Amino acid sequence: MKKLLVCCLYIMLQMNISAVKAGTVGITGAWEFNGYMSMYDPSFGYVGSSAFTGYLDFSGAASEINSTETFFGESWLMHDISITDNGDGTYYSQMLFDWSDQINIPVEFLFDIEYFIDENEMGALLVRTLDGNGDGIRGLPMTSGPFEGISITLDTNPVPVPAAVWLFGSGLFSLMGFARRR
Repeated sequence: MKKLLVCCLYIMLQMNISAVKAGTVGITGAWEFNGYMSMYDPSFGYVGSSAFTGYLDFSGAASEINSTETFFGESWLMHDISITDNGDGTYYSQMLFDWSDQINIPVEFLFDIEYFIDENEMGALLVRTLDGNGDGIRGLPMTSGPFEGISITLDTNPVPVPAAVWLFGSGLFSLMGFARRR
């Protein structure tokens, strides 16, 4: 019985992590999240930041990240988002950035995802932008538009793991209990 319990716990943990990664990188699932967009100049450092909310659905539906605060007096939007799993625990993303009257500015990111259990024992994801070119500044410099040469970062607040994963886990434990009674 102990072996069965350990085996079930291991399977459930693996499913949680797989479901989290799958939902994030687009194999399946949709995610709503919020966080902060920040910009950094390689010469002067911090430029500014703005809060955002986003919706990513990699089943083919439109995905976008919207500002909830203005950035230098203007709202912004990121759209046409694609994410690729690099296979080494990091992910590469390309998207288009609209700010003020400037539209379709190409933006690239290298980021990682951390999975953890929070104080309420809920699984969550934390997405962090990494230094993509080794210049010591997180993000990759934009190659065109009004912020050319400036790196942009997106960092999310923890994103809860879908309830379906937890529901599956509780059902698995119920089946174990039922099997033990037999």
